[in-house]
Amino acid sequence: MLDRVRGALWDIVCEGIFAHYRTSAGVVRRSLCPASGWLVVDVGGGTGGVGELLAKEGARVIVVEPGRSLVAAGSRRRPAVRFVEGRGEALPLRDGSADAVLFIEVLHHVADASGALHEAARVLGPGGGLLIEETEFAGSPGRVARYWAERILTGGVWPRSRAGLCAELRDMGFEPRTLDDEGFVILARRP
Repeated sequence: MLDRVRGALWDIVCEGIFAHYRTSAGVVRRSLCPASGWLVVDVGGGTGGVGELLAKEGARVIVVEPGRSLVAAGSRRRPAVRFVEGRGEALPLRDGSADAVLFIEVLHHVADASGALHEAARVLGPGGGLLIEETEFAGSPGRVARYWAERILTGGVWPRSRAGLCAELRDMGFEPRTLDDEGFVILARRP
């Protein structure tokens, strides 16, 4: 019962209050242009709200989520999306098997972001796309308040910078570019 309540609250906050699913799915569509049949891995994808919108357009979506209650809620609510309980630092996928990997508002919750990025690189096939959507926590009172709210609610927040993420992706052989959208978005293609 508690899992159902957590999943419902997650969806109410993400979509009902912030329109997060539609906004982020739109960013993915515009930035990656996923084709029908693509395998899209949504790391830390919660209850699969973004994944469901992409699946409706023909993508095969796997949400890899560490939160058992979110996996359970998403599995019940979104049958078009496959859910796997797991972490971004150890993706349960074969090398080169994915067309796209998404980190939507998730890297600031991962202590080992470098490990997660290397795993994304491992599972991406040639020409695959990596999309990182992140929040900036500095610059306004609202952003600072969000940092503290997320830190209190989740227990861990490790802010990432545009420049730092792009430099790491370049070192990994990606060709990143930064797009301004909700916070910031980095799109990196595998050559």
